[in-house]
Amino acid sequence: MGRPKKVKPDQQKRDPNVESVYETEVTFTCPIRGLVTQKVKVKRYKPPAEHRSGHLQVPIDELIEKLDEKDDGLAIYNDGEDVQ
Repeated sequence: MGRPKKVKPDQQKRDPNVESVYETEVTFTCPIRGLVTQKVKVKRYKPPAEHRSGHLQVPIDELIEKLDEKDDGLAIYNDGEDVQ
């Protein structure tokens, strides 16, 4: 049995949604310990618009128009024909 391998920060899996990671100190009042200062790691995420920049965004109005062209709303009166 060997020692477990330590993973260096450069080798960890990187989340494409994370803009930056930094450490900062946070001070708060704990009801048991009193005034506490801790060092925390903060992940700053990219804005949602940048997350989906690679995806095709179609305006909702265009999607509704296409659906209206396919389906006139009278499908319940058809003899089981499916909308294509």
